[in-house]
Amino acid sequence: MRTIDMKSVVNSLVSGDAFNVNNLLNLSEKYSKDAEIDGIDSDIYVYGKYLNTSELIVKWGYIAEEYKVTTEDGYILLLTRIVSGKSGPCRPVLLLHGFMSASDQWLLPGRSESLAFILADNGYDVWLGDQRGNVNSQAHNKYDVDSKIFWDFSFHEFGVYDLPAFIEKILDITKVSQLSYIGYSLGASEFLIMGSERPEYLEKVKVSILLAPFFNPPSISQSHILHTINLFSPIIMNPMVRATKHSILPRTKALQTAIQTFCSPKVAIDVCLAIVGDLVGENRNNLDRKLVPFYFSSLPAGCSLKTYEHILQSFKSERFQQYDYGSLKNVKKYGSHTPPRYKIEQIQTPIALLYANNDIILKTENVIKLEKTLPNVVMCYEVSDPKFSHTDFVFGSNAVQLVYDKILQLIESYN
Repeated sequence: MRTIDMKSVVNSLVSGDAFNVNNLLNLSEKYSKDAEIDGIDSDIYVYGKYLNTSELIVKWGYIAEEYKVTTEDGYILLLTRIVSGKSGPCRPVLLLHGFMSASDQWLLPGRSESLAFILADNGYDVWLGDQRGNVNSQAHNKYDVDSKIFWDFSFHEFGVYDLPAFIEKILDITKVSQLSYIGYSLGASEFLIMGSERPEYLEKVKVSILLAPFFNPPSISQSHILHTINLFSPIIMNPMVRATKHSILPRTKALQTAIQTFCSPKVAIDVCLAIVGDLVGENRNNLDRKLVPFYFSSLPAGCSLKTYEHILQSFKSERFQQYDYGSLKNVKKYGSHTPPRYKIEQIQTPIALLYANNDIILKTENVIKLEKTLPNVVMCYEVSDPKFSHTDFVFGSNAVQLVYDKILQLIESYN
């Protein structure tokens, strides 16, 4: 087994060299022969092979339908439907991914371990959305994807434009009046944003299930890596901006291959697990080590630099508020020196909050604060495993027993 010099890795990150495509290709090629994974009986988990959302759905034995959704401000988003072939009443459920991820995150653990497939097997009409700016939703009816104005959005627009557009499309196709919603991390936040800024859409949602909801996040210093990134943000971000034109960590074959290589059990999987553990909570024993390279290589799917900045602002302010343009620009845009907070106390939709105590991105007391602020919380559930982390909601080996069974019971009561 080869070892990687962590000092050189850190220096590469700080200098921005880690995001140089040629460097990534050279490094992954150097270690690629050691990275291939044995003992996986599937043509889905193959080193160097990357399947999109529809391909994964088909590979696991379902039918996939793709729809293009145009938002009010012109972004063209991908919406994918899982057709299971089961008969019965139409019960649509929309799932939205987390920060910098994509809809394939819901499918990678496999047919019996993925929430999307479990819902489909239980007779639900499952829809997977892809937010603006990720690898599947990089189009606009007016702006070119390489233009600065295309990337002028934060997660505020996810809730104000993207989520309403997904809901409208699903209800139009299915001819029903309501759907159920499941949002993970930032996907949970955008439902709260929609409820604050577009309350007319709340009546179209039967129940909203928020997994690891990104709300009033704790101090960024809880993660050593995030704290370092914050301190050296200009040094790190400037090379990324030059390389990617106002987006961050776009999904490229070079980046996926590099992550898949280094996170292989035969190369440096424990380094990868240590990094992810610092970012979201350490619980490496709850991840299938053979699938870790495929999980982690799927996570960078692209997003705007402004979304990243909005998240950093949330960590610093510990407030759930709109994007901070600075005092002078705030006055011009909002009429006040500080950004307005999201008025989530007006959301009457039944909401379930599911969270983990070992999630560095959240604080338990902040989730309790959220429960007290929202007027119609029907469940506030702390996962019983004390080591359960942020990523375990999607990739954890015990997520079915500890989380998904709860979701099925709850969603069934509203359908």
